Amino acid sequence: MGWRYRKRIKIAPGIHVNFSKSGVSTTIGPRGASVNIGKSGTYLNTGIPGTGLYNRQKITFQEKTMPNSDTLYSESNNHLQERKADEYRNIHTSLIVLSYVLIFFVLFIIFAYLGLFFNVIFSVVFTIANTIIIISLFLYHLHVKNNSFSKEVHGQSDDEKLDSGLDDESYSEFTQEIEKIVSDEFHPIHAQKENTSVEELYGQPIKQEVPLAPYEPKLDLENYKYPTLNLLNKYTDMGISKEELQQNKNRILRVLWNFGIEITTIKTTFGPRVILYEITLAPGINVKKLYGLEDDIALILSARDVRIIAPIPGKGTVGIEVPNPYPYVVSMESLINCRRFQETDFELPIALCKTVTNEVFMFDLAKAPHVLIAGSSGQGKSVALHVIITSLLYKKHPSELKFVLIDPRIIEFSVYEHIANHFLAEEENDWNEGGTVISDQITAVSTLRSCCVELDIRYSLMAKAHVHNINEYNHLFKSRQLNPRFGHKFMPYIVIVIDSFSDISSGHESEFEKPLLHLAKLGRAAGIHIVLATGRPSSDIVTSEIKTYFPVRIAFRLPEKIDSRVILDTDGAEQLQGNGDMIFRNGSTIVRAQCAFMDSTEVDNIVDFIAQQQGYSFPFPLPEGVEEDEEGSDWFDVDMAHLDPMFEDIAHMVVAEQIASTSMIQRKFSIGYNRAGRLLVQLEKAGIVGPAKGSRTRDVLCKSEDDLISHLENLRH
Repeated sequence: MGWRYRKRIKIAPGIHVNFSKSGVSTTIGPRGASVNIGKSGTYLNTGIPGTGLYNRQKITFQEKTMPNSDTLYSESNNHLQERKADEYRNIHTSLIVLSYVLIFFVLFIIFAYLGLFFNVIFSVVFTIANTIIIISLFLYHLHVKNNSFSKEVHGQSDDEKLDSGLDDESYSEFTQEIEKIVSDEFHPIHAQKENTSVEELYGQPIKQEVPLAPYEPKLDLENYKYPTLNLLNKYTDMGISKEELQQNKNRILRVLWNFGIEITTIKTTFGPRVILYEITLAPGINVKKLYGLEDDIALILSARDVRIIAPIPGKGTVGIEVPNPYPYVVSMESLINCRRFQETDFELPIALCKTVTNEVFMFDLAKAPHVLIAGSSGQGKSVALHVIITSLLYKKHPSELKFVLIDPRIIEFSVYEHIANHFLAEEENDWNEGGTVISDQITAVSTLRSCCVELDIRYSLMAKAHVHNINEYNHLFKSRQLNPRFGHKFMPYIVIVIDSFSDISSGHESEFEKPLLHLAKLGRAAGIHIVLATGRPSSDIVTSEIKTYFPVRIAFRLPEKIDSRVILDTDGAEQLQGNGDMIFRNGSTIVRAQCAFMDSTEVDNIVDFIAQQQGYSFPFPLPEGVEEDEEGSDWFDVDMAHLDPMFEDIAHMVVAEQIASTSMIQRKFSIGYNRAGRLLVQLEKAGIVGPAKGSRTRDVLCKSEDDLISHLENLRH
């Protein structure tokens, strides 16, 4: 029979006074201020919700108005004792009533039994009289109990109030004093500008007397489980015999001897797709003699292509790469299951392939910071994109990572639609009926612009926090040193994956290149990274500026040397074996490797595993993109036979206002940028507004409602 409050009185919206055994407290909500009056004194507590920052200061009331804290504390304890005494009295009364009830039943049984042998009428009359007496006593005690309960709930009479002097007049003055303190000390906190420091906000350093636990973004989906290894396939390799390797060594030595090239050592490394013969030349042998021997070595080994690396970077040896006659598949399971990947401290680890030495090759996308991939159709380019995405899905929580997927062929990334609410991002109010995975040019350009706006917002927040990159910013936010009231938020990494870049940008390279380069230049510090793939690495698609900001290059088999030079700035991609055989280049580091293989079943298994778990209510929202001018808006592919349902409403508004701009349509009708752009071009095609004029608004050609009605009639017919 615990007791918490003797009285709780509402004195204003959100303001209550509580009298409890620890004293008197006034709660002012829901913003986080309170006045606590206890044995140790009277304090005003103020704080910014969600930050763990509090200010606690002692306050003094007017003597004639407010009783001292010791008296209040003592009185509240006295009332606790009174309440306990009342409870014991109630228990005692209940026991008496119960005793009367038992007596009644005993007498009833006795007199009913006596009625069988004596006068039945006497027995009935006596029983009725006894019943009336018992019921009267019961009602009397019930009345006493109700009076006691009513007195407790509705408060004591005037003479039973606190002996400390908290009568009606003093109580009124007390509440006014509380409200004055709140008005003077608390409400100005929420009227401060965003750039006001915490110290300026309170006028003194903040004391964190009750620190909150660090913010943990994963708690939004605390039951999320990472994909498991049993979702991936395993493959076995046959291997090559030692006898066959020795025979190949002897054949290579014979060819080199025939051309007058002496060697001191030869070492063999067996890889998934190629065998590397590492040769140390004898003193005085010119390395240039090796060039041009690829065809001779290929002929004697009955191999399709042989690649000579003279010399191997960082070593005093020469490499001869010969196709493995027994190639085997590198499974994604073997990469994910390796100790290096499991224990890595990379921010965005990518386990992509195995080298010719059969070692797992990894890199950190956060340090890359952008990747350019090229390869002919069917050589492993799209598989590599799935491998990159899968590596991140196995390591990152949905709160830490978001993807922007652009796929002009529609079918390659469509499977990831099922995890849109977990890992995908899209523009707010986007008019993309096809889903979160982007497949058309208009939405792709708009989404890249949205990412640019997100980039600028992140840089602004990092500047306010005085940090240099996303890791430092998130660390401060997790430790609750950044206030969400000032716009601060936890920043997940954003990875933009674009497949078939040449197809999605065909004919409109300038519209794509501008936001793409802006993201590539500044994205690393803000946690925005790009993976760009193309099957046509011509110099007009992969420009010199793109190559500058995409230092990590991956080349699969390409048809010509010139294509290899565009991507790698060197030859070699035209000599690859295909089926995942690749060259990785980062600056001066060049590595030949075999990309892991993933079939559609593995991708489906991973997506289904994630999709069955709880996700967010919607994809990660990107801010609406902003276009600097509208000169390029006429390239939107607008079908005038299928006008937007809002076309006529917007036409009437434009004619009435005599102003036409995308931003005005967005603001007036609360629609996205893409849809507003389409509507503006439809108005231009219909002859209602004029063409774009840079940053200025378009001319409205219809000067009256009559002109507009005639235009609309012509469109209908």
